[in-house]
Amino acid sequence: LDFVYYSMASSTSDANCFIYMCAAVACLSSILLGYDIGVMSGAIVYMQRDLSLSKWGEEFIISSLSFFSIIGALFGGQISAMYGRKKTILVASILFFVGSLVMVMTTNFALIVFGRIILGIATGIGLLIAPLYTAELSPHAMRGMLVALAEISINVGLVLGYVISYAFYYIHDDDKAWRIMVGLGCVPSI
Repeated sequence: LDFVYYSMASSTSDANCFIYMCAAVACLSSILLGYDIGVMSGAIVYMQRDLSLSKWGEEFIISSLSFFSIIGALFGGQISAMYGRKKTILVASILFFVGSLVMVMTTNFALIVFGRIILGIATGIGLLIAPLYTAELSPHAMRGMLVALAEISINVGLVLGYVISYAFYYIHDDDKAWRIMVGLGCVPSI
């Protein structure tokens, strides 16, 4: 009987490890949201100097992510119902990567806004699907803790964005600084 109990405990431990890993991967979209918000607080200063943005341009770049996250959330549920939770998380990750890449690769205001729009849609999809996937995957005893992890991940991303902004504070090459700061958002989406 000890062997049976040990093997059951081992499989439960493996299952819990798998659940934790899936929840952590799902929460990357929350970290990316926080990171995008946090890093833009510092990157917009460099973008303004590099691209000679007006105050209206700065505000439009910043606010486009929040506005288009509503659209991402509206369509995220339908995408999830049609293709499944994991594929929807994959779509959000691809959109995060593409949005960051578009912003980094251009000096055109319209394309930067387009990149932020893509990031906004990815944010809406990711913030809808990550807690849903985590809740569906989690056993009852762990559900609250793991779903709360998605909310905590937003704050972790914010702190990471602020730390990166602070780390680049002393770099005086405006063109490279904001591109690297924004480009680092590609890393977790891979």
